[in-house]
Amino acid sequence: MVRFKNRWLLLSLDLPTSPLPTPSDPSSSTSISIPPTSLLQSIRSSLLTHFGPTTSGALSSSSSLSVKYTSDSTRLVILRCARTGAETVRGGVSLIGRLEVNVVTKGETGKGGSTTRRETMPVRIHVVAVSGTIKKLQERVIKRDRKEIAERRAAIKRGEKRRDRGKKKGLKETVDGQERAAMEGGASATQRAETGAHGRQDDASVGSSDAQPAQSSITYPGVPASMGDENEEDLGLAV
Repeated sequence: MVRFKNRWLLLSLDLPTSPLPTPSDPSSSTSISIPPTSLLQSIRSSLLTHFGPTTSGALSSSSSLSVKYTSDSTRLVILRCARTGAETVRGGVSLIGRLEVNVVTKGETGKGGSTTRRETMPVRIHVVAVSGTIKKLQERVIKRDRKEIAERRAAIKRGEKRRDRGKKKGLKETVDGQERAAMEGGASATQRAETGAHGRQDDASVGSSDAQPAQSSITYPGVPASMGDENEEDLGLAV
């Protein structure tokens, strides 16, 4: 009994992260979907262009050449091909420069549901791994998916921590500003109180000086000025 030997290729597609929005609604959300038939047609065209019709016919006509798995979120593809032409298929896949994909647009204004349109986008395809069984590649895909999920969760946590630090910093600046304003207001009130106290003291000193009686400045002829405080009757100069 003869059994066909296959090879399984794990491909990673590097496509634009965010396709252009529709002109009718620039705010609509879009996503990229990888159709298996379009990818298979691109592989056959690349084999024909770079390796000629004989090689392309031998590999493309084989029932082994098929796409078994695609992921729109991780952009991973599992491709099956014949073992005898695995290296040629790998070269043809790496030489693909453009790929026709489905662009799914959701939430367009005035339209219900989603719309799908075909677009040709630039692409770079990397062969991540080659295996004799699909099980090994499935384990590889699961490992990569778990790693990507962990990286996304870590990025989300970092973003949340940055937002929390920003909120705490803003709250601290607000509290510090309120404390500075309160301190400045208290200092101004103290200064005004001190100024008012000094003004009241000056007014009181001026009032006391005005209330003191004026000393007599009358002088008599033939009497020394130092004797002005003596009794006039004792001097015999009573008026």
